[in-house]
Amino acid sequence: SKVATERLIRKATVSSSVQTVAIKGIGYEFEPLVVIISKRIPAKIKLDLTEFDNADGNWEIVDYKQKKVVSTFKGKQEIKQVDFTSNESGTFGIYKDRKILGMIEVVDNLETTDLESVRSKFL
Repeated sequence: SKVATERLIRKATVSSSVQTVAIKGIGYEFEPLVVIISKRIPAKIKLDLTEFDNADGNWEIVDYKQKKVVSTFKGKQEIKQVDFTSNESGTFGIYKDRKILGMIEVVDNLETTDLESVRSKFL
């Protein structure tokens, strides 16, 4: 795929004891598709669903390896803040109506994580 890595994958920004990252839903797609966050630091994920088709309903964050729902939230066409923390590194999917729309990659070290290696893992 020729899409720029920055549009597909985005790292969170860490400041003091919190990390933030934004995802925008347009039509039926998320940009970026993958957000990278650091383990053990509470993350505030800004999920902009104002232009997302069919945003209403139940959303889930699922631990990909354990196939376990770790968080749920109600969606509608608005900007939603999703709080998420993982003490372990791993991959989590953002699901709506059992369809995966985006991924959260939790890493040991945000600084040293290479975007291209994450891209090759997913895309």
